[in-house]
Amino acid sequence: MLLFEVTELCTSFSLTVSCLSSGEALFVLINGGDIPHIGSVSLAWHDQTGCSMVSGASVPDHLDSEISDMLAKALSSHTGRNVAVACGIHINRATHAMIDEVRQASQVLIERCKTNLSCKKPTNAS
Repeated sequence: MLLFEVTELCTSFSLTVSCLSSGEALFVLINGGDIPHIGSVSLAWHDQTGCSMVSGASVPDHLDSEISDMLAKALSSHTGRNVAVACGIHINRATHAMIDEVRQASQVLIERCKTNLSCKKPTNAS
């Protein structure tokens, strides 16, 4: 079930996060730019000490895992849930400034997701 969607408008592109529930777990898709796709998938969960752990896979020559790992860990830490994130952001002729803008926009989207999820923590979350 779709919980929410948030979009961050950047200088020459946009990024969108779609968050779905899967029982007590979350599935999150973040994509945007010129060619949305899936370049990485990350899974975050809590270990016995309550720390969020992340495991992932990426398509060769894709940098999307930086964003998917960051988003999965942040949302798992915030909610206490298992979180799977698929990420695919491609910007044609991306400059270093545009890549920095993707990182900054991703941080904004993480905070917006946390706000949306703050009332949706499972009852067994710590």
